[in-house]
Amino acid sequence: MIPTFKNKRLTTQALTHPSSGRTKNDSSFERLEFLGDRVLGLVIAEELYTTHTNKKEGELAKEFAFLVRKETCKAVFIDLKLDQKIKASEKEIGLVTSHIVSDACEAYLGALFVDQGYAAAKAFILNAWGPYLLGDKELPVDEKSTLQELIQKKYKQTPIYTLVEKTGTDHEPVFKVSVKIPKYDSVFGNGPTRRLAEKNAAGLMLKKINRTI
Repeated sequence: MIPTFKNKRLTTQALTHPSSGRTKNDSSFERLEFLGDRVLGLVIAEELYTTHTNKKEGELAKEFAFLVRKETCKAVFIDLKLDQKIKASEKEIGLVTSHIVSDACEAYLGALFVDQGYAAAKAFILNAWGPYLLGDKELPVDEKSTLQELIQKKYKQTPIYTLVEKTGTDHEPVFKVSVKIPKYDSVFGNGPTRRLAEKNAAGLMLKKINRTI
C-alpha cells in the first residue's frame, strides 16, 4: 500500500518538516504541501462527484470538507504509520501535533504526484481514504461546524472568532483565539495555527454549552 518512490529525495523532503532544522530550503516542503493539498482536493472532489450522483452540491461540499480537512489527513497518515517517519523538532514530534502530521501528509501526496503522476497519486488516495469514503471509519468531529450549526439554529447568528495574540517563532507559532456566542462569555483556545486555535475554542465552547443544558 505504501508506494516506492523512484526519487528518494522527494520522500525525504516530504517527511522533513521545516521545524526540524534539517533542511536548507523550507520552500521545498511547503511547495510539496501546496501541491499535495490540490491533488487531494481534486481526487476527492472527482470521487464524490462520480459516486454520489444523487447528492446535491451542498451535501457534496460538506462531505468534501470533512475528507480533506487537516484532522482527516492526520488520521490517514497515522493509519498508515507514516507519521512515525516524520522528522520535526523534538517538541513538535513529541506532541504529534495535527498540523505537523497533516502538513507532512499533504507534502507526501505532492511528492507522489511529482514522482509518479496523477494516476498513482489518485490510486493511493482512494486506497488510503477508502474507509472514510465508504463510511467504515467515522470522520473526525468538526467542532467549528457543530458549534455554528447549533448557534445558527438557536440564535440565527454565527460564532464570532477573534485573534487575541500570536506568540512563539515562525516555525512554532502559538495562536490564541476567542469565540463569542449569544448569552455566553467568551472562551479562549490555543493552537499552532489560527484555524486549530479556533477549532479548540469551539470545542471548549461546546463543552461549556453542554454543562449548562
